[in-house]
Amino acid sequence: MARAAAISITVDSKRVENMLTGYQRTLPKGARLGAKAIASKYAESYLNQMPSSGISKWTGQSFNVLRRQIDNPIRSGKSEYVVVVPTTLVMLDQMRKHFVPFSIAPNLKRWAKTKLGLEARVTPGITVSPHPWISNANQRARRFIKRLAERELNKKIRRKGTR
Repeated sequence: MARAAAISITVDSKRVENMLTGYQRTLPKGARLGAKAIASKYAESYLNQMPSSGISKWTGQSFNVLRRQIDNPIRSGKSEYVVVVPTTLVMLDQMRKHFVPFSIAPNLKRWAKTKLGLEARVTPGITVSPHPWISNANQRARRFIKRLAERELNKKIRRKGTR
């Protein structure tokens, strides 16, 4: 009669379990950092697109809002980031060509005097044209979405859940 031998194998799975729980901890953080990197890229793209579409600094406030968001985009949820664009810049993108009297827009009066050298006494207003910039900036930033997300996730995976 043949005898049967029993072999028992014990596997210490503690290291594997620790690594997997580390992945559970670091992958969501990688996704958050990827979303932050994408929002930063959109802010940078918006800022770079404005001068080429004819939008110049005057007071610099709108440019500063976008410049701050390159380094620190605004968080809107657990892993969601948004780029806040001032309303005046959105209006520049979406308006139609039209005449604006200086009596309605005193800021425009100051702008025309400093930039164009026009006096309000001589001209009652100016014709303003749109400056389309948002769609071009979105198109340029869209190319980097996959690459930025993959880079942040791969950084976390390479760390094997240690941080």
